[in-house]
Amino acid sequence: MHYAHEDLMPNANTALNHDYTGNSEIYDPLETHGTAVAGIIAARDNDKGMRGVAPRATIYGYNLLISNEDKDEGDAMSRNASVTAISNNSWGPGDSGAPEPTNTFWTAGVQTGITDGFGGKGTFYVWAAGNGGRWGDYSGLDEYANYYAVTAACAVNHLDVRSSYSEPGSNLWVCAPSNNGGLSSLPGIATTDNGNRYRDDFGGTSAAAPIVSGVAALVRDANENLAWRDVKLILAASARKNDPTDSGWEEGAPKYGSTTDRYNFNHEYGFGMVDAKAAVDLANGWANVPTFRNMSAESGRINLTIPDATSTLPGARVTSTLTLQPFVGFVEYIEVKAHFAHTSFRDLDVELVSPTGAVSKLVPHYEAPPEGRRMWDSEFRFGSARHLGEDAAGVWTLRIADHIASDRGTLKSWEITAYGHGYVPTRPDIDEVTPGQGTLTVTWKEPDDAGSSSVTRYDLRHIRSDTTDKSDDQWTVVEDVGIPGSALSNNISDLQGGVDYDIQLRAVNSRGSGPWSASWKTQYDIVAPLKPFITSITPGDRALAVTWSAPTDTGGEDPTSYDVRHIETSATDKTDDEWTVVGRAWISGDLRYTITGLTNGTEYDVQVRAVNSGGNGTRSDTMTGTPEQAHTPVTLSVEQPTVSVSEDGGSATVTVFLTTTVVHAPRSDFSVDIRVTVTDRYETQSTDYGDPSESTLSFEATDFAQTTISGHQRHQASKTFTVDIVDDAVDEDDEDFTITLSYANSGLPHLRGGSPIVRVTITDNDHVPVTLDWQNVTQTVGEGAGTVTLRALAMTTKDKRPDSGFSFQATVSTSEISAEQPDDYTHVSQTVTFQQSDFRRATINGQPLYRAEKQVVVPIADDTLDEPDEDFKVTLSYVNPSLSHLQGGPATTEVYITDNDHVPVTIEWEQTVLTVAEDTGSVTLQASATTTKDKAPESGSSFSVNATTTARSAEQNADYRRLASTATFRQADFSRE
Repeated sequence: MHYAHEDLMPNANTALNHDYTGNSEIYDPLETHGTAVAGIIAARDNDKGMRGVAPRATIYGYNLLISNEDKDEGDAMSRNASVTAISNNSWGPGDSGAPEPTNTFWTAGVQTGITDGFGGKGTFYVWAAGNGGRWGDYSGLDEYANYYAVTAACAVNHLDVRSSYSEPGSNLWVCAPSNNGGLSSLPGIATTDNGNRYRDDFGGTSAAAPIVSGVAALVRDANENLAWRDVKLILAASARKNDPTDSGWEEGAPKYGSTTDRYNFNHEYGFGMVDAKAAVDLANGWANVPTFRNMSAESGRINLTIPDATSTLPGARVTSTLTLQPFVGFVEYIEVKAHFAHTSFRDLDVELVSPTGAVSKLVPHYEAPPEGRRMWDSEFRFGSARHLGEDAAGVWTLRIADHIASDRGTLKSWEITAYGHGYVPTRPDIDEVTPGQGTLTVTWKEPDDAGSSSVTRYDLRHIRSDTTDKSDDQWTVVEDVGIPGSALSNNISDLQGGVDYDIQLRAVNSRGSGPWSASWKTQYDIVAPLKPFITSITPGDRALAVTWSAPTDTGGEDPTSYDVRHIETSATDKTDDEWTVVGRAWISGDLRYTITGLTNGTEYDVQVRAVNSGGNGTRSDTMTGTPEQAHTPVTLSVEQPTVSVSEDGGSATVTVFLTTTVVHAPRSDFSVDIRVTVTDRYETQSTDYGDPSESTLSFEATDFAQTTISGHQRHQASKTFTVDIVDDAVDEDDEDFTITLSYANSGLPHLRGGSPIVRVTITDNDHVPVTLDWQNVTQTVGEGAGTVTLRALAMTTKDKRPDSGFSFQATVSTSEISAEQPDDYTHVSQTVTFQQSDFRRATINGQPLYRAEKQVVVPIADDTLDEPDEDFKVTLSYVNPSLSHLQGGPATTEVYITDNDHVPVTIEWEQTVLTVAEDTGSVTLQASATTTKDKAPESGSSFSVNATTTARSAEQNADYRRLASTATFRQADFSRE
């Protein structure tokens, strides 16, 4: 289908590509639908019928339904792209309510259009947002309409509010007028029709899209320098805020090129109603947007479980975050690729929250038709215009909630990409990395886009390639390398030779740091090792024993050998060929070699170098040594490895020996110092012991004397030193400390025997503190018991048995309170002795202690006197309370004697004379028993009384019946009156 009009607007070519709609209420046969779309865009501005938005635009059409293959979609997007300014697409997938993916042919065609289209400024693609709004379809579920390179057009009716069929979406850009969907009484869009006719009932987003396309043609005609991204930003910035009372409007970021005006966005209208005049006015003098760039972040496989909703409540919202680095300072579009696996995908609300807190509704939940509620297990691309103008740097949050019960699923992974432009530089490219001995020389190219200002410096960072954690804080960063615009290279030193490194670079300008470049992974070559380090040279008889440590950088391969060379220190010519070299002096074992054949008393310079397959390494620093006759080996030992001393012993004495290992005496110049080091274990220096009398023991050759040890002739010297012991008054456990003996110069080969240790144990001589107490504070005994047995206790104050030989005496004495002696008890005055053997371990009040017990017997007198209960006191006191370990006395206990004699009682009638009428039937008599003193009868006390009648003037049986009764009085019957 080709629609041609006179080309009176040569600067704005508009392509009308294939078109159809799935909305049956506004569906037109293809042959009339294409004509209607063409008329809206470019119907001539004459005196016939109606006129289009860009009435003198040149248009052409393409019918992709002829073969209905995916490749036709790609062809339609890219055909004639070089001269196509606008591509209108009033078509799309059906309104299933389910995700609708594109195909690779279509995506490739659009990429060709925005890259090469319209003379390199890019074809501007307009897409009908979709007509399934009344059935819960969502424009964001259409990968054709939510692509960053496409402008999604929604529809509003004659009241300036959303047409009932127009699909909402976070991808919407601008809306345009259309009908309200199948209601013939309401106005539609007037346009051309087949058969040289006109119509006024066209509608759907298929009608809104060409209006937007026409405005885009006017914009490009007004400013021929505009790229496709400029047109898109102009439409957003010039759109009119229709339906202003709708609650969905949200203020966004500042508009491009402005510090005061901000975008307004609504998920039903995008940035609002397209405004042709405002758009054309803004296009004049428009400053083109900077270079296009993007920044992405990926989650990898996360398998985030999405809790199912219940019948009454949504499922718990789950979130996942990704961080975008500073690069896209002005977002032009956000895309999210997410892989969901869910048995009913439209149960979900899926939202994207930007670092500023702005929220895009990528998918709303909906009780979709069966096709929309199908199982979904695939990656899908969502798009959002909501974040236009924001800075992409920071944490982006994907949040998901299930709103319909009985289905469930997971978020397997997701990825975010921010498209737009920025102010910091783009990535520089590493040109080459050249390895050296422990170094890497890095050269690079300037970034393609320096951002809003020139590059001021470069930063470089490196990390070992085999490092598992490569998060930002694990890298080594070298700032301010290279010279912008000049020397773009840097040498990294102090690296490990033969190790792979990842290298990255970034450019920095006045607005900040750009992103790090892609990693350059070095491929190392084995190089010669760096220098080893001589650790000691030990003189011997006409020999020097040399030891060394390996190089810090082996060049990627451990040394296969070491060379050792020497020369007299006094030599005037020390060129390389004057040295005596021992090649392969070492090939295995400890890093040690003994140079022989030297002259005693002559000083020599010594050097060592490592060798591997990369060659001969750097020689070590020079160390000197002088051969001499060897000393006789000696061993260091002590007389006793353990010493025990009483706390009051005054001091501990330690004897130290040096013994030759052979029969020879030490050389006459023999001299060695032995360090004496004291270390706390369970005591404190100065509190329990003092400093040793000697901190260093000096042995000379003259100290040695010949002796026989185990049948062998040896020479031996000994030294003694003491450590003062502090005699404190604190009862405590036995304590110990250690004395370590060591050579002051441990590197001499003739000094043997290691570092012997003497353990000194201090035995405590203080008694453990004890307290006195009675087992019971009070005790009760019956008057007739004969005796009362009391238990006197002695208890330690800590979990420790008293020391051997421990003993003390305590007195027991009685004293009267209400009881008297000897009438009630017999006075006791005696002494009890507690000894160490009496103490046994016991748990007292939850604490382990030691306790001893002594019994004290007090006689009790049994009188016949009825009297109140009486008591007396028994006191337990230390005989010698001045002893410091005796605490807590004296102790007292009270003994109560309960009386066992009955209190006297009398009996009587309460009334001695009683009158009763003959017809009363009976008479009640009250008998009472009363104590003779203010004391209740003893517990268990009881007695019985008899009541009998005796005739006087009344006759028994004729006037009363004979009474013969017994009554019992018990202790419980008595009460005090």
